[in-house]
Amino acid sequence: MLELLKEKSAYIITALLIIIGFITNPELYYVYLFCIVLLGLIYKKFNGDLRKNYYYVTLMLALTGYNLKVPLGNRFGIYYFTIILFSYFVILLLDIISKKENIDFRALLKNKYALFLIIFIVYMIVSILWSENKKFSIISIYNYANMIGFLIMVIVENKSREELGKTTRLLIAIYTGMLILGLLQILNIDLGIRNCYREIKDLNLNDPIYSYLKRIPTVFFYNPNNYAFVLGVALIFIFPLIIFSKDKKERVFLIILYIMSTIQIIFTRCRTAWITVFIVLGVLLLIALIIKNKKCIVHCLVFITISWGTIYGLSFIPQMSPFYGKIDRTPIINNNKYNEKVEMGSKNSMSRRYTLMYDVVKGVILEKNIHGFGAGNIGNYILKQNNTYGTIAVHCLWLEILGDFGIFILFYFIFICISLFVSLFINAYKLGLNRCNYGALGAGISIALLVFAPSSVTAFIPFWLSLALIYSIYENRKALGE
Repeated sequence: MLELLKEKSAYIITALLIIIGFITNPELYYVYLFCIVLLGLIYKKFNGDLRKNYYYVTLMLALTGYNLKVPLGNRFGIYYFTIILFSYFVILLLDIISKKENIDFRALLKNKYALFLIIFIVYMIVSILWSENKKFSIISIYNYANMIGFLIMVIVENKSREELGKTTRLLIAIYTGMLILGLLQILNIDLGIRNCYREIKDLNLNDPIYSYLKRIPTVFFYNPNNYAFVLGVALIFIFPLIIFSKDKKERVFLIILYIMSTIQIIFTRCRTAWITVFIVLGVLLLIALIIKNKKCIVHCLVFITISWGTIYGLSFIPQMSPFYGKIDRTPIINNNKYNEKVEMGSKNSMSRRYTLMYDVVKGVILEKNIHGFGAGNIGNYILKQNNTYGTIAVHCLWLEILGDFGIFILFYFIFICISLFVSLFINAYKLGLNRCNYGALGAGISIALLVFAPSSVTAFIPFWLSLALIYSIYENRKALGE
């Protein structure tokens, strides 16, 4: 009996946390219902040993964002995700001790990706020495610790083709649920979840602008740009699954998810996401042409047409015009008729992005802070410039790394990313394209571009999950090519 309770403890603890959450914060009943349904699905379809159960539950809680937490006073709390992730690592450590497994540190140091991670962690901790705001640094390091822990967990639990397959099926189930919640928001059903529009001060509920702000989907991710990142990466991962699926029903289901994702990207009003989709599909077409895979070439052309047809077709509906506003103002669209004027220090969205980029480059390169401002401190520097109207998040992973950790770490990280992409491409060229390496290549390009969408990726779980899946595919590249 005790052994059974231990094995099912991930479900029991999570269910208890959800019950407590429902009592203390009943407004989030849609989130609790989402978790309960998925918890039941995991128990029925994915139930495994103790460690696997904690892994699957952590995966589910990670993608509910930061909505579920045990409150500690009025301001602070411990997230459910953090509790279960910590429990997972306790179990992993006990497994290593009980099985007397030896960690081969020499092999780790020979692995260029593991070596980068070790150097990055050490540099991040040491950067506290020159950071001006130590509090920002500690918060940033805590967030990185959670995300790197999550990254390691996903890699450890996906060491085989079968494990990757199970993870993929669970992620599709979670993502389907997200799309349903996104659809509910588009239909003006309030999920009770915090987002950037619910917290606008002095918002006049009778203002016509409010009628469409309520319909911009954010699901668990607070900001529509964050949700657009999820939609963009998921859409690119789904695309190869459609191409290589041999099950007709599965293909139809995945095509529906693809089209729903495209439509919801429009409703998020995120320019970066929809532009990224077309760029990535174009690059995937180029890869298919190089490798001479006719099946992939045809599918790329078909889905570029479907994506463009969906976006262009919906633009003719008058009620959709507010959701195309930012797209209309994007450079090279509509012959620059509606383009925003980009000026240093101006308040509009494009100008603020430009100003943020300038501030980071000026602070690190022109002012010769080439080692960076320290973990979490680029925002502190931007705040002092007083030219971004209160926006201090740089909205770009590459600039965030440059600002916090300097030129060396940025170029080292770029080298690692390019190395991983090239290795995956060589594997695809030698063994042929498959649903995994094609998806990993597409997802790699996607996140390289979509990191311009979220305000920060330091604690943005979908980014770290994407990295972990891409690396897991790389590690299993030979088995997946069979």
